[in-house]
Amino acid sequence: MKFTPLIWAGLWRKRMRTVLTIVSLMIAFVLFGLLTTVDEGFRRTVAVARLNELSVNARFGTVPVPYAYREEIARIPGVTAVSGRAGLFGFYQDRKNFVWVMAADEDYFAVRDQFAPSPTLIAELHRSPQAAFATAALAKKHGWKAGDRISIEASTVRKDGSRNWEFDILGIIDNRDNPGLDETLVTNYRYIDEERGDGLRGSAWQFFVRIVDPAQSVAISRRIVDMYTSSSAPVQAASDRVVTERGLSSLGNVTLFLDLVIAAVFFMLLFLTGTAITQSVRERVPEFAVLQIFGFSPGGVAAVVIAETAFQCLLGAALGLAAAAAIAPLVLGAARLPMQPVMPWSVAISGMAAALGVTLLTALPALWRLARVSPIMALSRLA
Repeated sequence: MKFTPLIWAGLWRKRMRTVLTIVSLMIAFVLFGLLTTVDEGFRRTVAVARLNELSVNARFGTVPVPYAYREEIARIPGVTAVSGRAGLFGFYQDRKNFVWVMAADEDYFAVRDQFAPSPTLIAELHRSPQAAFATAALAKKHGWKAGDRISIEASTVRKDGSRNWEFDILGIIDNRDNPGLDETLVTNYRYIDEERGDGLRGSAWQFFVRIVDPAQSVAISRRIVDMYTSSSAPVQAASDRVVTERGLSSLGNVTLFLDLVIAAVFFMLLFLTGTAITQSVRERVPEFAVLQIFGFSPGGVAAVVIAETAFQCLLGAALGLAAAAAIAPLVLGAARLPMQPVMPWSVAISGMAAALGVTLLTALPALWRLARVSPIMALSRLA
């Protein structure tokens, strides 16, 4: 604490330089926080994707496949549950309010157990044809609650020629792997299949398959594909994790790009802070020599330099990361990226650790330069 007045005086010796250094560090750490949040989000998206859950889709485009495939796939050794799904694309009240209605069969929640409604509610869903679950994000968006009756105007025509599909909100559910991100209305497959008038009755868009051993995901996927290679509706199959990785790879090597940009930001931090600290030490060499003549040890002088550097780095990092945390929901929400629109604590911790690293890497060269100058030579500059 006895060095505090000295450190404070050194920081504000060149006020404009100190302020600009802190502001520049703040901007750099805003970039660091946002980019690292996106990077962590993509990594987490892959990490939570499951190897024991397979997706089976039509091989060519969006052509539906026979729902009868469900029973055949269920007989494959190692498969514990199979769920087929269809769906509707529509809007609620206004064409701007897009709604995806997913029609799920009785085994859907046995396969997709990241949704966890009670067994009683699941049974009620399939007992009441027009019952539906709304995810938390969708319910919040439209102000829905359990007990509401809603009408969705869909692109799929009903048997009576109408495009209006009515649903009773049975409850609010959420995806515990990605809470607050899904915007889906989950309803009864049988209701949608029996009522649609598009000539596709008895078909599904996709099958979800739960298997016992994740290590067998490739072998079982290959077997499913081989079963229907010669059929009129061939399929493709892969684990949920593989599908997720393919989706991200379609954007390019996102994580590598983000890592390179983060590395560039870190280099910029080193260059910026190193230049400012080195210049400050060079200008004050005679002052540090006077301190040593009056009894300051070389370690004490080094502590002063490190403290000044740490103050600028940590303050800039704290302000930048706080700003990044504040604007992350706006940026990620507007970009509609498949991740939580918040900056995790791990990013803040890694950011402050990076600030400490920058402190050491920039202060040590300046101290090395200072150590090479003897107090007598430094004082000669004052003459």
